[in-house]
Amino acid sequence: MEGNPAVFRQISEEVIREKREKHHHLLANDLERILYGRSSTVTQPFISLVKQVPNDKERGLPLLHIKEPTEKNRGRCSIG
Repeated sequence: MEGNPAVFRQISEEVIREKREKHHHLLANDLERILYGRSSTVTQPFISLVKQVPNDKERGLPLLHIKEPTEKNRGRCSIG
């Protein structure tokens, strides 16, 4: 697997903390389920999580978009 799972997890946990501080508990719970509710093996690609990502109720868009690293952005981790 490419990328840095430790950095991904650290950034994900920070996003979850921020959502809880803003009282967005349902979103934080969904993100935690996505992050922790899967196999803990690091060999599982993140792309398999796409099926579990909840959608925005108003627009029907996914609340999380996962991008695979490329040579151009290797070493960076972004959530968007």
